[in-house]
Amino acid sequence: MFSTKMGSVKGANIQTLQEIASSELRDLLRELEGPKDLFIDEELMTPLNHIAGATLIRQMGVAKMFKLGSINPENAVQENRVFLAHSEMVNAKFVADHVREDMKARRKRRYLLICVPRKTSLMEMVLEQEGVHGRVQVCEWALELIPFDTDVMSMERPRFHSRVFVEGDQTWLHDVASSLISLQMLFGTIPTVYGVGKYSKMVAEMVEFMTEGEPPVVPSEGRKIDALILMDRSCDYVTPLCSQVTYQGILDDVFKIKSGFLDLEPSVTGKDGPVKLLLNSAADSVFADIRDMHFVSVFGKLQKKAKELQSSYSRGKSSESVQEMKKFVQELGGLKKQHQSLAIYIAACEAINNFKTSQNFEQTLRIEHLLLENLEEKTCLDLIEELIHRQGSLIVPLRLLCLYSQTENGIRPKTLQSLRHQFLQTHGYHHLSTFYNLKRAGLLVEQGDQKGSYHALRRRLQLVPKGGDQYDLQNPIDMAYVFGGAYSPISCRLVEEVLRHGGWLGLEEVTRHVPEEPFARAFIQSARANTSRGLPTAVSLGGLPKVTLIYFIGGCSYSEVSALRFLAHQLGVTFYIATTHFVNFESLVESAIEKDK
Repeated sequence: MFSTKMGSVKGANIQTLQEIASSELRDLLRELEGPKDLFIDEELMTPLNHIAGATLIRQMGVAKMFKLGSINPENAVQENRVFLAHSEMVNAKFVADHVREDMKARRKRRYLLICVPRKTSLMEMVLEQEGVHGRVQVCEWALELIPFDTDVMSMERPRFHSRVFVEGDQTWLHDVASSLISLQMLFGTIPTVYGVGKYSKMVAEMVEFMTEGEPPVVPSEGRKIDALILMDRSCDYVTPLCSQVTYQGILDDVFKIKSGFLDLEPSVTGKDGPVKLLLNSAADSVFADIRDMHFVSVFGKLQKKAKELQSSYSRGKSSESVQEMKKFVQELGGLKKQHQSLAIYIAACEAINNFKTSQNFEQTLRIEHLLLENLEEKTCLDLIEELIHRQGSLIVPLRLLCLYSQTENGIRPKTLQSLRHQFLQTHGYHHLSTFYNLKRAGLLVEQGDQKGSYHALRRRLQLVPKGGDQYDLQNPIDMAYVFGGAYSPISCRLVEEVLRHGGWLGLEEVTRHVPEEPFARAFIQSARANTSRGLPTAVSLGGLPKVTLIYFIGGCSYSEVSALRFLAHQLGVTFYIATTHFVNFESLVESAIEKDK
């Protein structure tokens, strides 16, 4: 198996983002002197653990922490109150409710509202309309990209796809552009930008506008990013609609990874209480070895690790000299940590196997592979109809319908009408809005409305490798291993092609079939200003860029992360992966589902 450890090429250290964010939070909390109660937006609770743990927050004078929305809990007694929240109207309303309750009780407190990632006129307008604006000090915390691993960072906006791709609200694109400017302030102006999709193009134009007239940022040695690839999620819906079979991917599908943390119940681990595990290769050597492996290879790797660990314990027990014993004692902490990780990951493997059995995983996987290869259309439709009529989870038939739409370049109108009618009869007619939302996002459309052609991309990009059942998952030769040798992610193949060609020149037979339009830009560095020019074709890079930042707008799957790590290893370069949030087939489809009221 290829090495999963990146960074062989000297480049930017994204952990700097965590250090800066932590320092800024400390300064903001000091705005109110003395002990304080902290009310946190629920969506920020888990991401905050990457920036400042509970111990560090208490060192900043925080007495107790509460979820925003809990109005005047009995044990919130401090005279200072801090609210940490995303810049949303509903959060401003919550803060106003807190303050008004205190006003009714004639309590005199000081209030600080920290808006993430920026304060907006809408937030302040709500506070003013509620009659509390003068009582609340408002500031902002530019928490944009949060490092989850040595090569991965996320804005952690789980509602981004729904907000932007379904509802058409482009407000959060400003935050994406702002995060890129912050990165460039640290690591230098990125000289070359490639992109796919209208939102990616809008972000690139926002960055240009926001930095117009500013001198280019010259990176310090070892902190340079050579190229940026921006990618709309809509350029490749096929990949996140597929079941994930890499270890980290299947952990996300089964247990739902939240902001880089895995929560496992006692029924899985056998422990007395729930286990919260940080999935980070730098902090967990066991995870680093298995995160990108195909699931069938993981248990054998864990067995091997267990034997190595047992051998290390045996050597320690048989130590005869003081020096040998001293060395063993120094290693003991790391060995115990590995032992704990092994136990948890093995338990997770057992739970995943049980899940695959109970959920007819192999049958669903078979439909997916047939759709990816454009085979046995009638068989696939019959199985999708059967899933609809079972009256089970509505996610599975919906996402297979979407996958069918994506791989068949849209669904024939009569077929879609029949499937929609059956679904609505089974799950309720309020899901008419769900089908409208799926269409609006471009996930489920009729033939003729589908942008691009999966059929053509499958051939041009060789998405389905030859070999079939002979594919060696233990020693993969291409990115298709992340889907059991059945399919290489379109997004990752586009990254590979644009880097190998030094731009879009020569890829016209590919780009004309991509659902979203590609573009390229080069930033011309001068002593006076940072300007840019659009590039219709290519940029001469003098070979492959050593360090490339790949930014997914609208979500990225863990399968794509694994595939890009594999590609980076093949090319001998470094990739950094940024995303607005992480997606899988469930979260992608749920972003369009109309809730039953």
